[in-house]
Amino acid sequence: MAIDFPNSPTLNQIYTVGSRSWIWDGSTWNIYANVPNRYIQDAPPSSPQSGDQWFESDTGRLFVYYDSVWVEIGNATDIAGALQPGQVTALSAVTSLTTDDVFPVIDNPSSATAANKITYGNLVTAMSASLAPGLVLVKTQAIGSGVTSVTVTDAFSSTYDNYSITVSGGVGTGSEYLYVQLGSATSNYRFSYVYGNLGSTVNTAGTVAGSSFQYVGWANTSMLSAEIFIGNPFATKMTTCRAFAGKSGNEAGMFSGVQIDSTSFTSFVLGVGAGTMTGGTIRVYGYRNS
Repeated sequence: MAIDFPNSPTLNQIYTVGSRSWIWDGSTWNIYANVPNRYIQDAPPSSPQSGDQWFESDTGRLFVYYDSVWVEIGNATDIAGALQPGQVTALSAVTSLTTDDVFPVIDNPSSATAANKITYGNLVTAMSASLAPGLVLVKTQAIGSGVTSVTVTDAFSSTYDNYSITVSGGVGTGSEYLYVQLGSATSNYRFSYVYGNLGSTVNTAGTVAGSSFQYVGWANTSMLSAEIFIGNPFATKMTTCRAFAGKSGNEAGMFSGVQIDSTSFTSFVLGVGAGTMTGGTIRVYGYRNS
């Protein structure tokens, strides 16, 4: 096919037909090889041409100029839509997560506002229900002042099968055991408590007709203490209980029991066998099912 070159070309004028180009040297048209430019610098080059390459020296990323944008080689993201080093765009507060979520690592650069920062606190809180391993804090409740018992509502649900209840801080008016009652059930508690007088004789206590799980913790004038495992309280079946506890300030041992009603419980009562309690905190943890 004949090529119709321009009349009266200027020096170094380039003429292109299809994928080939020619350049006028003042007397003849010569094949012109369009060699792309290569840049090494921090900022994007100005006035780039298609095919130019840019090595971003502060990040080590390589781009090619294509279709009027810088496209990272090996990553189909144009530089106009990508975060630059140190740049922070608007980030909403973290309120929920799924196992497929991927979060950027942002160390709160000075350019971010308080509302846009992802902090360790709100990230962990949002993750806890679905991603945190082991025990997940379900509820915290203060015991109060001069009380004989505390009702903890919304403690158990279908989210977890098994739970751990801890009691710490606070004091009692005397040396006495703590008990747990499930929901409003006041009968059919069966348990065994094997304890020692702190280095002396081993003793036992228990019943097949209790009104609560007794001896699951203890109180005295210097502390309240309990660590209680509850198995399947929300399921419509028997509920189990284990604890390392005390009958009084001079005794310690192991407790195990079962509430034999096929009942689903959502709450429990923590009480003291005699006297009152003041201060301290009840914490309920759920064991992740997977």
